[in-house]
Amino acid sequence: MQDLGLMNRPKNIPVDDFSQMLRLWSNKDRCLRAKEIRMSQKNTHTAGPTSFAIIREEMVICLKFSSDSCSFNVKDTGF
Repeated sequence: MQDLGLMNRPKNIPVDDFSQMLRLWSNKDRCLRAKEIRMSQKNTHTAGPTSFAIIREEMVICLKFSSDSCSFNVKDTGF
């Protein structure tokens, strides 16, 4: 499998780095453990393409001016 993977290596990734990535990707126990950890997480990112800096800025503006035109419910944020 590694030989086939090395044949498909992107040119901008060194051979040693890419072969190490292939070893990590082929480790099924590691993959299953990572999957379990991802599934057990309770807080997932749901902001989509909006950065947290923009959300924080909107929250400050809404809290400062008590704006009714907020894109989120200030009561649900814990602030």
